[in-house]
Amino acid sequence: MKPLAFALALLFPVAVHALPEDTGKLSHKTYTRTATIAGKKITFDLYVPAVSKPAPLVVASHGFMRTKANMAGWGKLLASRGYIVAAPGLPGPMPDHKVNGKIVSGLLQWMAAQGAAAGSPLKGLVDGTRRAVLGHSAGGLAS
Repeated sequence: MKPLAFALALLFPVAVHALPEDTGKLSHKTYTRTATIAGKKITFDLYVPAVSKPAPLVVASHGFMRTKANMAGWGKLLASRGYIVAAPGLPGPMPDHKVNGKIVSGLLQWMAAQGAAAGSPLKGLVDGTRRAVLGHSAGGLAS
């Protein structure tokens, strides 16, 4: 490593060695849906990959004072790699972490049920035994 690169690596190790995100090869479709979960009417974006076999489920939750749009990057990235992702708009203005946790859990159950629902974009595509959650800030707490 050259001296300047070495010095930069010591000062900015992530910036020097970070590479652009390698997106997956799958195309996906995005749907906006509304459902009543944990007694709350929730609107969420659903990222569905073009897969031929059942895919795992992920709920990606935004942080305090944010929206589901802040999780679009995660939805697209994970869908391009074969995951079905729901990014909910959690209720506000002040987060109720217990309710948000129930929404995250309920949304996973909703997606699993949609795998067998006639007319659903998830029909036949859901592997409900593989589930994950992720979140930023308050969304991480809910997860």
